[in-house]
Amino acid sequence: DIKRSHEPEKRRHELPIALIGVVIAGVVLIFLIFNFVFKGG
Repeated sequence: DIKRSHEPEKRRHELPIALIGVVIAGVVLIFLIFNFVFKGG
């Protein structure tokens, strides 16, 4: 029962980490695009 209680918590923590990773990747990509546009312009 104790192990089963900890499993949902682990899953709940995995989702935000993946979401944060996608958000960071998107922000970095946007930053690189803006940097390229400003350097090119």
